[in-house]
Amino acid sequence: MHSASVADTVKWERVLYKRQPFPDNYVPDDFLCYASRGQRRRFSWARSAVHTAALIQQLSAVATFLAIYAAIVDLRLTAQGLLLFDASAATAGAAAMSLLGGSGPPALGRAAFHLALFTALLRILAPVLRTLTACGVCHDSDVGGDSDGGSSKAGGDGSGRRSVGGGAVSLNAAVFAAVLLASRLPTNELVFGFALLAAELFALFPVVCCSVQSHTSPVGHIAMAALFAAVAASLLWLQDCRLCAAFCSIVFAVTVVCPLWLHQLSKHKCILRGPWDIADVPEIGDDD
Repeated sequence: MHSASVADTVKWERVLYKRQPFPDNYVPDDFLCYASRGQRRRFSWARSAVHTAALIQQLSAVATFLAIYAAIVDLRLTAQGLLLFDASAATAGAAAMSLLGGSGPPALGRAAFHLALFTALLRILAPVLRTLTACGVCHDSDVGGDSDGGSSKAGGDGSGRRSVGGGAVSLNAAVFAAVLLASRLPTNELVFGFALLAAELFALFPVVCCSVQSHTSPVGHIAMAALFAAVAASLLWLQDCRLCAAFCSIVFAVTVVCPLWLHQLSKHKCILRGPWDIADVPEIGDDD
């Protein structure tokens, strides 16, 4: 009777540093109910699909990078067209950053100065980059460039946050792939344009994506991913329709199939597990 009256007047707290008028083996009535609800996490397919937008953006960047290189090798894209594409991409990225970040004229002026300085330095180094690999290792350069392009996305951060470790690995692999592939191009102008494209896709493009994700709604983040996926699919379609179909299949698997698979796996996580389960003690026979 005394313990019941105490339980009615004093509420038990889940702390160890405070004396409470309850026995050591006291268990509240809602203990199991709270434990079973605490381990359950509701799954949302829409939220998971939104989170895949960052990965789609990175895959689209790699697909665009390789599709443009294939177009250059097949002589379907000239140096003038490549430089025009670079200028358009840089202008669009700068406009997006200025609109989202709200930067004033001084900040835009400094950014334009640094971009011009980097472009001039890259143009000076273009003849050196073209002579880094010999013609006898052309096939090895292609294989190395493709593999490093994939590893650049494998080491990248798909969460939309700026990661120091993953971003460094991704950027280094992308730069190495760009140098390997650019060294095979015939003219200095193509080397310069392709290296500038790699810098925009793998260095500036992630910054723009993070800014869009931070300053806009999920609709804007998804729209940007859909736009770049459409650009990559169009470039792959001009190269080979089978490559475009394979890329679209990967995008569908990442945005639809994988979240649904995670939904099926999440059902097994709702089973009650914890220290309150009955222990299964195996019987040990007596050797005597």
